[in-house]
Amino acid sequence: MERLRAAGVQVTNVNISIIGEGGRILGEIDVVTPNALIQFKNGASSAAAVIEQVVDKTEPFVTRTVVAFINDTGKAGARTVKNAGSRILITNNFDTLVGAIK
Repeated sequence: MERLRAAGVQVTNVNISIIGEGGRILGEIDVVTPNALIQFKNGASSAAAVIEQVVDKTEPFVTRTVVAFINDTGKAGARTVKNAGSRILITNNFDTLVGAIK
């Protein structure tokens, strides 16, 4: 979060639960900014898991753009971005993330 703030991104909240009927937790938003919500993955994740988190567990419950950020600039992170990129807004490049949410 500090890296986002240092890049001039206004972080308004972190680790917010999405609560449904009866108090059931439906999902979580990792980073909230005025312009977008960020689902942060520290290290490689499967494209299917990231797509599920964004498409099924976040987007149905929010009105802001959701961006997935994979904190892995290696081959595994690039593979996740490539495989999920046709379905969701996703990057493993910090500068691209900042540009997309500012």
